[in-house]
Amino acid sequence: MYNQSIESANFPEIWKISRLVLIEKPKKPSNDEKTYRCLIDDAGKILESLLKNRITEEMQLKNLEHPNQYGFTKGKATTDAIQKISEIASKCKEKSYKNRDICLRILLDIKNAFDSAPWDGIIDAMEKDGFSLYLVNIIKSYLNSRFIISPNGEKIQTTCGVPQGAILGPTLWNIFYNEVINTELGEAVHLVAYADDLAVIVTAKTKETIIAKSNRATGIIMDKLKNMGIELATHKTEAILLACPRKVKDVTFEIGSNTITTSKYAKYLGIYLDRNIRMTHVNLTVEKAKKMSSLLYRIMPRIGGPNARNKRILLSSSVISATIYGAQIWHKTLKYQHYKNLLTTIHRKLAILITSACRTEPTVAIEAISSMIPIDLLVKARMEIINLGKSHKKKARIKTMTLWPDRWEQYNGWSKTFIQNVTKRKESKLRETNYYSTQAITGHGVFGSYLKKIKKQNNDDCWFCKAADTPEHTIFDYQKFTELRKEAEEKCNAIINKQNINEILTKNKACWKAGTEMLEEIMTIKTEEERRRERE
Repeated sequence: MYNQSIESANFPEIWKISRLVLIEKPKKPSNDEKTYRCLIDDAGKILESLLKNRITEEMQLKNLEHPNQYGFTKGKATTDAIQKISEIASKCKEKSYKNRDICLRILLDIKNAFDSAPWDGIIDAMEKDGFSLYLVNIIKSYLNSRFIISPNGEKIQTTCGVPQGAILGPTLWNIFYNEVINTELGEAVHLVAYADDLAVIVTAKTKETIIAKSNRATGIIMDKLKNMGIELATHKTEAILLACPRKVKDVTFEIGSNTITTSKYAKYLGIYLDRNIRMTHVNLTVEKAKKMSSLLYRIMPRIGGPNARNKRILLSSSVISATIYGAQIWHKTLKYQHYKNLLTTIHRKLAILITSACRTEPTVAIEAISSMIPIDLLVKARMEIINLGKSHKKKARIKTMTLWPDRWEQYNGWSKTFIQNVTKRKESKLRETNYYSTQAITGHGVFGSYLKKIKKQNNDDCWFCKAADTPEHTIFDYQKFTELRKEAEEKCNAIINKQNINEILTKNKACWKAGTEMLEEIMTIKTEEERRRERE
């Protein structure tokens, strides 16, 4: 059936009908018709996928994929587009601060880009690029006589635009948009595209020259887009200086009827760019991560709620991923202790969330207990993978897991009694803690020594005997908990003491369960006793 459709250059009418559903796009007004999405027939998507493979194959054979189009292109990502811009700006910074060239980045916004692309423009682009006739003809059929069914059942015919939600949509857009990226704009003017996001990078030695070049380049692009049947939303144009000598504070240029003045920074594909290219991004990303972690804190109580494993998965896939995004752009900031501390502070808060630890516990210990690789090492591993390729992912991980143990070896706190090898703990499934067991492992909790340290009580005396109430005394020596220790020892077939607790907890699942249950029960009893004393 699909082969027959391709051979006859006929895309079935039934598969060209989209259904409008009320799934709102984020940050869009509910009364705007462009807020909602269309769903396309799944059977039609299969045919689209077959056509996309053939079109992509021809594009690669004929070298039609533009090197500066980073959107909807296999092997390219948002960070590659940003890296390209960063490289251009870096060349301008090779000279001294006083004599360096000016580098201006202008971000143009296409008005309703995907919805307004003319169908005849797409077909013309395919014909100019020399696509096979059968592909051109079936795309004509694909675009012709398309309809949308509204929620009230009304059938509306569409006359332009690449179908959103379609498999073919992004590919057809790239073919159509290549004409813009190929536009000749003169010396030292570069275009970098990600889908419909178009960045114009202009470099020059003087402010007057950069303004003249910018006015000319944006004017040419506006005319080109108009001839293609689409237009700029000129009032949404953003501009920032990525490099400039000390005396240049800002640049103002004209685009259409709008006057644009450079901003201090602007967000582009998820990265905040400024004159330093990377500093502002780290500062703003940390602020965003703080807000995210504060919101997540509300659904992650210290007692109850998700277990440590689920907390780690949630935080890793949200806050941590967002924090280290684009590391290849800003990773050099980590050579400054200030920025390293900013990222470590966020990572520390997440580790506290996972372990339910007290905020007084050292970062190195909380990271070990939560099995969270230090964030600066995560960034280093990411850079290793980027520089060497994804095939070296395992090698980068091994290198990271060598650096972390070296760092852990320098720590001599109480937590090392329970965790002697962070690599082994990271790779083990026997590692989860909760509010009670974390107190035992950190030594920060309802212990006389700790309560005295934080000035919650005047001495470190044990509540039940005259000995100093240290973590070691409570867990391994105090007679009140002898039966709990014996019960765990019988299950583990070993005497439990400070010297072998790490070995017992990592021996097997049964020993780990017996050991952690003992710790939890001991700390639960002590916590309840503290609360009773506070009530009195």
